[in-house]
Order: sequence, then structure tokens, then C-alpha cells
Amino acid sequence: MIQQKELKEKLLRKYNDILRDLVEPAGMFPYYPRLNLDIDLSDHKQAVADVKQLERHSSVYLGYGYNVESKTVRKRQYGTQTLPSRIVFPTAEDCLKFIGKRTESRHFVEAYSVLLARWPHLAKWGRSNVTPILRKLSEWTEIIGTVEELIAEGISDLQAYADGHVLGDGGGRLVWRGLPVSADSKFVERHKTILQSLLSAIKETHTANSSAPASLKVAGTLTRNGRERLVWVRLLGSRQDFYGSELGIFPLNRFATMNLPANKLLVIENKLSFFNAPDIGIRLLIIWGQGNACHELATVSWIHEKSLLYWGDLDLDGFRILGRFRRHLPHTFSVCMDRDCYDLYRGFAVAGNAPGLGEWFDNLDPSERQMAQYLAAHPDANRLEQERIESGYFAKRLLKALS
Repeated sequence: MIQQKELKEKLLRKYNDILRDLVEPAGMFPYYPRLNLDIDLSDHKQAVADVKQLERHSSVYLGYGYNVESKTVRKRQYGTQTLPSRIVFPTAEDCLKFIGKRTESRHFVEAYSVLLARWPHLAKWGRSNVTPILRKLSEWTEIIGTVEELIAEGISDLQAYADGHVLGDGGGRLVWRGLPVSADSKFVERHKTILQSLLSAIKETHTANSSAPASLKVAGTLTRNGRERLVWVRLLGSRQDFYGSELGIFPLNRFATMNLPANKLLVIENKLSFFNAPDIGIRLLIIWGQGNACHELATVSWIHEKSLLYWGDLDLDGFRILGRFRRHLPHTFSVCMDRDCYDLYRGFAVAGNAPGLGEWFDNLDPSERQMAQYLAAHPDANRLEQERIESGYFAKRLLKALS
């Protein structure tokens, strides 16, 4: 009889296949692993213990995982017996929870979605590079942004670029200084293998698909390390897209000239919520706020003519950003940053930063001020992250705010 540790090890060897089936179902589930479930009936006590052990870790007891399928057999020596014949994992979710990979798998799906939102033709690359993506999950957004910047500079081969530029340190060792990207040289060095892999795949798909565009580079606002600020947007509910993708990434000055076809704008502070924001059937431009950088959007003249919503973490930092944002764009309304939302999800509230109520406080409306004061008075539960708000609830609140 197989033991639980052996079963988990067997499933972990299938982990990459499970993830591939998760992003593009190929009929893997329900999954019947090939196992040794033979019961030695000569030792009745051990036989009973083996069956109970198998059942105790099944979905009947845990609420997830595998189901046990049984068969009735007749044995001359032991009579009629009901014995386990095989186990089945009905869904990928059951399997992932059983091996303790549910959270990581969700991050992988998010990373895969980000990849395809930008480059839909890289689905095959994503399924073929599960392990490299898993290793880079914590910095995936930055990797995608760096690839976008390299493409904007016309760089599709890092080594060829290095060979043609002075990037050496005098000792023959290659260092990645001088690349025209926002990331520092250590970041590029650390991720150069996957960066090159992505660049090569994109180059191949561009060759095969003549509609795929070359990115544009326009001098723009600079980040702290001297590179221009990139604006990440999603255009929902519109027939217009960015060459087959709802996601676009543009230098700020280029973005300022575009005046995209949406009269309603939503700035979302955190990247995960930005990528997971639902399509509510209304033409809507969603912008990733990227922390305190969101106030730079006030330099884009056409934004002042649009209906503007802001959604950040329900904490004092979120209200601080909203207050500063509203100083430049006073027509901004907040969504899901009130007491109703907090009370509904307060079970997820944790202790967070407790900055003082600065001058930004004066830019909040009365209900927002009350909420900020409440958070300041309750430091043990003064942070409710955006990711804790259910998509369906947010969609309803967003529709109401836009009506």
C-alpha cells in the first residue's frame, strides 16, 4: 500500500504537467495516478490500518484531494471484501491543495496571464518554460517590463548587443552596464537567460506574424535611475486593442499623446489587482498606479477630461496616495475604500503602517476621512489589501461608481 509521502512525491513529479493543464486544459483531470493499492489480507490488523490511512487523507475527511474508488472481491480464504481499487483527483485544484502548491500555482497562472496579455503568441513558450517561470515569479512583472524596454530599443539579442558595445570591465568579464533599461545591471545579469529566451521567442513570433508591431521609444519622464517611466494599461470593453492584446506598456510621454478611446479611467494601485480586475462590459481604461508614481499621470493632459476612479489598499498609505493624487486631479473618486467594504472584509485586516494624517488628509472626502481616522485609531487592523476583495464584489461596486 502506497504511503501519503510517496503519493505526494509522485504528484510533485507531475507538478509542471498539472500547471500546463491549468492554463490550457488538455484532459489531464480527473487524474488517476498509477499506484500500488494492494492490501495484504493475511495481516488483518495492518490491512484495516492501511485502508483507514488511505481514507483518512481523502476528500471525504479533508474536503479536498482524492476520492477512493473501491471494488468488491471474493477471496476463498477471506470471503467477500470491499477493497480500494484506485484513487482519483477530480480537479487540478484538488491535486494542488493536496501537495501544498495552491498559492504558488495561482502566482504561476497570474504570470502566464501577464505573458499572454502582452504577447498572445507566446503561449507555447510559456507552457514549455514552466520551471523558469516558477523560479522568477517574485520578479516576473519587472522581467516583462525589461523585455518591453529592450524591444523598444530594438534589442532582440543581448549577446549581440554586448559584443557591439563597451560593456566589459577590462578583465574580459561581461557586465551589463549601459543597457537602455530601467532595471539595474545586477537585475539584467541575474535574469539574462530568461530575458534572452523571451526576446528570442518574441522575435520568432514577430517574424511569423507580420501584424506584430515594433515598439516605439519616445523620450519621456525619467525614473530615479534615469530611465523613462513606463505606463501599464489594460483597455477593456473596446474593439480597439494593442495589436491583439488588452495590455499595453508605453513610455509616459508616448502615453500622453495617445488619448485612448475610453472616457472612464480606473487607476489601480497594486499590480496583482491590476491584472485581475474584471471586465464589466463597459469601455474602461485601467492603469497600474505603481505606488506613489501614480500622481505623475496628472501630467497627461487628456486624463483631466476623463471620468477618473482610484482603487488602492484600504489603509493609511492607500489614503495618502489617494489624497496626493486628488491634489493634482481633484475630480477623482475612490472605489472600495469605505467603511462598507472594510466591514465586509475586516476579517482579513492586519496591522500595517501608521503614518500621521498629513496634508493629504484634507484632500479626502468626508467618508474617506472618517475611514482614515478609524484606521489611525485601530493600528492592529488598519490594513486591508486590495487582493482580499472578491472580484464579484468589486465588479458590483465599480459598476455602481461608473453609473
